[in-house]
Amino acid sequence: MSRRTENRFREREVSRALKAARKAHAEVDRVEIDPVSGKIAVILAKPEAMRESAAAAKQWLDATEAIAKSKKAPRRSAPTRR
Repeated sequence: MSRRTENRFREREVSRALKAARKAHAEVDRVEIDPVSGKIAVILAKPEAMRESAAAAKQWLDATEAIAKSKKAPRRSAPTRR
């Protein structure tokens, strides 16, 4: 039985790379890891894809806000005390 080789990267290193990309407001497309050298490459989404996803998110947000406004009941005024 062959021995298992040692990993050249750690999961926390991948997590740090993804966290840094999110902190920079970059949209991650995929992560590539070279098991031989341990090289971690974070591939970012193309700017066009980011614009499209941002537009879709804005459209979704606008639709949910419109639904929320239509479901709100009119506020009643508080009764006056004498």
